[in-house]
Amino acid sequence: MIPLKLTLQGIYSYREKQTIDFDRLTSAGLFGIFGQVGSGKSTILEAISFAVFGHTERLNQKEERYYNMMNLKSNEMLIDFECLAGNKNSEKFRFVVRSKRNGNNFNEVKFSGRDVYKYENNDWLPIEEDPVNIVGLSYENFRRTTIIPQGKFQEFLHLGDSDRTRMLREIFGLHKFELYYQTTAVESKYKDRFQVVAGKLSMLGDLDEEEIENHKKQLENVRAEIENVNNEIKAAQEQEKEFNSLKDVFTKLKSLIAKEQELKSQEEEYTRRKEQLKDYKYCRMNFSAEIEKKNDLSRSINREIGSINSKKEKLESINSALEAGKKDFLEMEEKYNNRESINKNVEELTKISEIANIQAELPELEEKIASYEDRITIAQTKRREFEQKDKDASVKIEELKKSRPDVSKLSEIQSWYNKEENLKNEKSRLEEEFNTTLEKLNEYDEKIESIISGSGLPGSSDSTEAGELLETIVRKKGELRKEIEKLSAEKEHLQVQNQLGEYASDLHEGKPCPLCGSTDHPQVTSIEDVTGKLAEIEKKSGEAQDSITSLEETRNKIDMVSFSKGESRKKLSDLEYSIEANDKNIRLHDAEFIWDEYEKSNSDSVKQKLDEHNRIEEEIISQEERKEAVRTNLANIDEELERLNSEKQKIVDDKTAKVTELNTLKKQINPEVIEEYSSKDAEEIQEKQSSLKKEYDNLIENYNNLKSEIDQQINEVNTLSGELKALEEGISDRKNRLEELTLEIEIKIEDSRFESLEEVDKILTREINIDHEEMDIDDYFTELRSVVKNCEELRSELGDKDYDEEKHNSLVKRMSELDELRGELFQKRGNISQMLDQFSRSLSAKKELEEEQEGLKIKLENIRVIKNMFKGSGFVNYVSTVYLRNLCVAANERFMKLTMNRLSLELNQQNNFVIRDFLNDGQLRSVKTLSGGQTFQAALSLALALSDSIQKTAGAEQNFFFLDEGFGTLDKDSLNMVFDTLKALRKENRVVGVISHVEEMQEEIEASINIVNEPERGSILTMK
Repeated sequence: MIPLKLTLQGIYSYREKQTIDFDRLTSAGLFGIFGQVGSGKSTILEAISFAVFGHTERLNQKEERYYNMMNLKSNEMLIDFECLAGNKNSEKFRFVVRSKRNGNNFNEVKFSGRDVYKYENNDWLPIEEDPVNIVGLSYENFRRTTIIPQGKFQEFLHLGDSDRTRMLREIFGLHKFELYYQTTAVESKYKDRFQVVAGKLSMLGDLDEEEIENHKKQLENVRAEIENVNNEIKAAQEQEKEFNSLKDVFTKLKSLIAKEQELKSQEEEYTRRKEQLKDYKYCRMNFSAEIEKKNDLSRSINREIGSINSKKEKLESINSALEAGKKDFLEMEEKYNNRESINKNVEELTKISEIANIQAELPELEEKIASYEDRITIAQTKRREFEQKDKDASVKIEELKKSRPDVSKLSEIQSWYNKEENLKNEKSRLEEEFNTTLEKLNEYDEKIESIISGSGLPGSSDSTEAGELLETIVRKKGELRKEIEKLSAEKEHLQVQNQLGEYASDLHEGKPCPLCGSTDHPQVTSIEDVTGKLAEIEKKSGEAQDSITSLEETRNKIDMVSFSKGESRKKLSDLEYSIEANDKNIRLHDAEFIWDEYEKSNSDSVKQKLDEHNRIEEEIISQEERKEAVRTNLANIDEELERLNSEKQKIVDDKTAKVTELNTLKKQINPEVIEEYSSKDAEEIQEKQSSLKKEYDNLIENYNNLKSEIDQQINEVNTLSGELKALEEGISDRKNRLEELTLEIEIKIEDSRFESLEEVDKILTREINIDHEEMDIDDYFTELRSVVKNCEELRSELGDKDYDEEKHNSLVKRMSELDELRGELFQKRGNISQMLDQFSRSLSAKKELEEEQEGLKIKLENIRVIKNMFKGSGFVNYVSTVYLRNLCVAANERFMKLTMNRLSLELNQQNNFVIRDFLNDGQLRSVKTLSGGQTFQAALSLALALSDSIQKTAGAEQNFFFLDEGFGTLDKDSLNMVFDTLKALRKENRVVGVISHVEEMQEEIEASINIVNEPERGSILTMK
């Protein structure tokens, strides 16, 4: 995962909305988050973890998480986090968390939602996805490998074997090596298939070739009969076709004659409807539009007459109200023109009130100025004392620096001695491990000899003979299984005999046989008692199965010891190479001693010089700390003096401004007015001022309201007068048009065949659908002509032909008999074909099943061998150990450098981390014996190695590692070494973030976020 952007608001000390653009930080490779304790540094990591996983280190769900996380001065909390994750960190995701405080209950904080988005097609699309699938890690492993919060940095170092194995299984997908149950499932599948095949073979039984030939002859005879019946059916079908054709013509002619009679009976009615439609179309065309216009004009005239009457009444009412309002306005206007005299009195009272307030504030300001002058004098005295202390400390530091030895040369010589000691210790360790591994090889040979002798099989521990022995075990197991199969067949045969003997002993004359049902038993078979033989076969089968089990156990033991022996041989070869390389390094190192002023054999003189340098260095540091404290105090005093002078000047300026304002106000007011109110208190002045202000405001409001009301009434009168004039003119035009239309309609009626307008109205009220009526009439006459024509054509087609229904029915009956006979023959042919096909398939299936059964036997034997290899979690534990050892090797590349080759990480037999101490003859000791700084170095090395492995497993080009604190436990040299390690990670295409309040880290890291917790605003971020 690579972070892109984080927005915070209302969480812990972050009151205002703050946004971190990680692009600027991650591009630097190494960045820091700095600030004082409690400024909100760790909140950044907690917000990311909470947004992605919904978990935090500080609070769980039972601890009122959302209330305690929300800033007490905020009503909403927001976390908005964007990052790259997914496949090779190539996909963009966004996690948003919101909560809100209940406005009616301060202690109730409601969780508004936690949403996940994916950036696709230039937009954020909501998704339902487990964050474990997005990031590739659970929350527990995420905080151990990617973002490591306070107090959790050393967790992986101290985890137990089972917890660490579980963690590695999840991170590296080691569950894929849990193969026992998959193997068992495969074995079960093949066993089931073997039983199915055996059952199918027993069901097939024996097949008779002669019976197949008889069925083939029967099939040929049936096929010949079917061909004869088909020929007869074909001839009958041709004859039936002629009968059906005649029948259709006779039936159709009969139907058409009936239809012709029915249509002719309706001819008079359709002729009358045709004449009515003609009159309706004429009236619609010549009168309909004019009559509709005439009616519309009449209705419009009536409506406008009503509107004119209504508007006249409204106009009279408004005119009456307008006359009364004008009288009131004249009285109000006189008062309004004199309003400024009231406003002037209000302004004078306001200034008199301001004069009284200023005169009361001046004595208090003079007291404050005197107090600040006393505090400034005290601070200046303290500053002179600290300046003298700073000069004394500088002189002492300069004298100490001149007296200290050259530490760079001493460090090089000491490093040479340390490396010499490490090489010698490494040589002793390698030789000891070589001898131990050699002893283990001999032990493995003895173990194999013991297993072979205990099994009663021939052979020795030699690798070739051991391989031959394993082949012997496989061969003997095969022989034993064949023997068990043979005994099973014999047992089944004896069981059948035993059952027949029971049946024979129960047979009596007159009693029916349970097998055939016969009551006559002339010769009852005498069956030998086989109980003893069955017991003997059962015993032999059990002994053979026990032998197979014993052979499998022997083989498993040999496989395990042989595997361990091969690993030891490989290790022995590696140790031989390491010993040779170590001897070469010792010789090369010895030639690197180039300091003539020191004896190679005397390392104590260098140590004494280093001790002297360290003592002087400590004294210099002590003096510098004192000097830094003095300078801090000086800076604080300077800040205090600057603040006091600034605050004093503000008060002086305030006093000057108020005196100036007082004099200005007195000049603006008549002295008589001042004298009038000098004896009154501020409350009386304020009451009088409020009364006058209210009187002034009411006068303006009433004047404006009355003026607005009169203007509105005048507008309404003008509007109504114009509307009445327009309506009266419109009515006159419409009446003229109505007379013209009435005359036009009367002229058209005189030119038509109709007598009056009432007759025309009566015709138009019928509302005939012209298109539908025309279509109905045309369809009738068209259908009548068609039926008459079709009848004539059919009579001509028949001529002198006749249809014999009795002959037709006789032919149909014969065809039905033939069809039934053909169906019986088809069924007979199908039955015979099915039987032949079944016999053929059975023969083929039997051969295939016999071949499959033999193959299944071989596969089951191989699966049993594989299953024994994966019992328990042994294989997963082995793979986990390999991963841990690889992590140790990778971690030691940094850890040994950080400890100047004095310490290294290893795994003990319980798969727990231990320390090899090269300053103490390479002895092993617990990681719990490390100092705080050494524990930090070991945990950092392991965390970086684990992060490397995760990056390779995920196939990502870049990975992210974030560490919260831990640097405070390191001395200056270790801190520099760790910092050099972190800076070197830039070359590994890695992004590393650190949180710290150690000043040295802040000075070295260029890209950073600085956080200040301000009392009023909360935590404030700035980017560097």
